[in-house]
Parts: sequence; C-alpha cells; structure tokens
Amino acid sequence: MARGKKESQKGKSSSEFMGMVKTASGKYLNIKKAEPSKVYGYIHPGFGFERRVTHNTAIPMKEENSDGETKFKLRRFNCAKAPKKKIACPVCGSKKFAAQAIADGKEPTLRVLNGGKGNKWSLEEMAGIEGGFKRDLDAKEEYVFPIVQKTESRDSEYPVQIFSGPPTVGIKMKAVLTEQMEKHGEIKGDPLQTPYPVRIEFKKDESFSAMWEVARVKKALAPLDDETKEILNADTDDFDIGWNAYVKPGDASEMMKALKSCWVCKEIPFEEFEEFMGIAADDDGEEAEEETEDSGEEEADDDADDADDDDDDDDDDDDADDSGEEESEEESEEESEEESEDDGEDGESDEDDKPEPPKPESTKKKSTKKSTMKKRKIKPGDKVKCPDCNKVVKADAKLRCPGCRQNLKNCDIPF
Repeated sequence: MARGKKESQKGKSSSEFMGMVKTASGKYLNIKKAEPSKVYGYIHPGFGFERRVTHNTAIPMKEENSDGETKFKLRRFNCAKAPKKKIACPVCGSKKFAAQAIADGKEPTLRVLNGGKGNKWSLEEMAGIEGGFKRDLDAKEEYVFPIVQKTESRDSEYPVQIFSGPPTVGIKMKAVLTEQMEKHGEIKGDPLQTPYPVRIEFKKDESFSAMWEVARVKKALAPLDDETKEILNADTDDFDIGWNAYVKPGDASEMMKALKSCWVCKEIPFEEFEEFMGIAADDDGEEAEEETEDSGEEEADDDADDADDDDDDDDDDDDADDSGEEESEEESEEESEEESEDDGEDGESDEDDKPEPPKPESTKKKSTKKSTMKKRKIKPGDKVKCPDCNKVVKADAKLRCPGCRQNLKNCDIPF
C-alpha cells in the first residue's frame, strides 16, 4: 500500500446535496429536465401572463465574427405573422414554398439550405415531408409564465425565470385561477393581486392530458418570506431576462436574412422565394383583415392551430430550443399603431336641411368569416390532428378533440 497523505473520501453534506439538486436554474425554466420535474413558486405580478406562437424547429443562419471567420448558429424564431399589419411569416412561408416547388416538379432531395454540419436542409425536409421533429417548421402556441421559485430552489442570478408550456398548461393554470376566484373573490383569488404559491409539474410517464399538472399549494411548501416579497414587489426592469424578446412576434426581415445567409440552391434562387413571400404577405393580410373586421376579435394564427404539442413528447431537440439562447438575441421591435378605420362617408350632402332618416336597430352585416375547415380545405370526416393534444380525430368546425374542446369551454379567463 502506497504511503503518503490519504485522499479524503468524504462526500457532500445534506445541505450541500440539497443545493446540488435545485429544481431548475438559469434564465429559462426547463421543468421537464429538472430533477424532480416540478417547481414551487409564485407568478411575478409585474410581468403577468403571456402567450406566444413559436416555431417547433430552429433554422440555421450564417454570420461572420470580428476576425472575418464564418460561423453557423441556430435560431428558433417566434412566428412573425401579423395579419393586421399585412406581414407574412417567412419561416411558415418557406415550408409552403418548398411544398409548392415539389408539386411543380422540383426534385425533393434538392439541397436548399446549408447551415453547417448536421444542418443541411433539402426541399422535402423544408416542406416537412422528411426529417421528423428536427425539420418541423410548423408554429405552435405556448403560454408563458414568469416564475419566482421558492427561496431554497431559486437561482441567485435569475430570481425571476421564464417558463413556457403547451396549451394544456395554460388550460390548467386558467382552471386554478377560476377555482380560486370563485372561492376567494377576484382580488384574493388572483395571484397577480394577492400572491399565492403554485406547483407546476411534468409527469413524463402519464397520458398526454395528465402530463402537466398545475395546482395552488400551501405557503408552507413555498413560504412568502421577506426575500420573496421583495422580488415580487420589484419593478420588471430590475430583471434582465429578455421577457419582451421572448414573447413578441418574430421579425420577418431577420428571418429573411437568416434564410438568405444559408440559401445555396442555384436551381431555385432566393429571389424566387422573395417574390413568393411578397405575394403571401398580401394574401395573408387581406384574408385576416376581412376576418377581424367581421368578428371584432383577433383570430389566432392559422399556423398555430396546425401546431402539435411536441413539447410534451420526449423531444430533446425541442427542449434544447426552449433554452432561449436564440430568442435572447432578438432585437426589440416597436409595435406600429394600427390605423383606425373611418366609418363615416366622405363628401357633403346636398340635403343638409333634411333630417337624417332613423337608423334601423341592427345594421350588422352578415359575417363573411371563413371557417377554419373552409380555409384549410378540410372536409367533414377527414382525419386531422387536434392542435392541443395531438390526437388524430375526425374533423369538426374547431378541429379539436371533444376533451380539449370541453376544457376550453370550461376555462373562460383570457390571459
């Protein structure tokens, strides 16, 4: 046996061990990869609740560093579609463009994007025909919560963390708010006005509808101590978590630059895609403008309805995208003010002295809003994926399965 100073064989103490297994750390809260897969904490009242529509897969982009060296990186954009501003989303458009090119006779294996090793996209991959979830450019709806974890699990650098989850999480959070407001009133039941702790848990081995669980818990599980109170009362400017960049719609011009930087297909020059997007922007804008004028409500993006919640599947690529590294680099986009429509008539009347005839009680025009089925050319009875739970169901007017449709009816509190 060798002589000399013995190496210590002592491991970590209980308190040190507890510190090693924090629920989740970092700016972006990935509950699915935490151990255990749940958090206890509060919703920061300054940030509140949000919703975003983001793409399932990151797209490659090429940049040059300060030394002039070319490098590739991945960036997962939020959907840029903004119907009222007549803006189409280039990432959504690229999938439609690729599918149209194949339909027009182009070779499906034609290389379109070169994003470096492991990120070379063919026409059929861009169209979503091949490549699975790693080449899924569809957009999906997510709900976003600003979480202040309980003190012992809290990240000291990021006391407020961004958590985003599929519509099932949003539905269950709404159910909690509904129940608490019915029991305690709109002020004491609202976690933004009267903070109370919640538990958000991911159960990997459960059925889809039971994978996510949200519940109000006792304060003993997440004490509202002085440090937590100070964080909850602090201004949002005190926390550099990139909240606005994370939830705002993507920048269409940035998407076009990213796609152009990696576009290598000579048979289909990038100019053809630019021309296609110019047409798509006009079409999407006019259609959506007609819908919102008739319904008086802002409709959800069509692409978001098509999105399946791969977020709940064992999808490591999607988890990596949720790290938020791509979103944190997005620049702030100022929201342009919508132009108000002039409901009056131009010009002067020749009969100013005559009183105006009485208006009928109801002057509403019959809605010309197209149904979701009609817009997508889906016939009753066709098989479609429910946008909330990803089950294959027979098409109906809402394209949702009966269970998810009932959940939506029961939860009437908008975020």
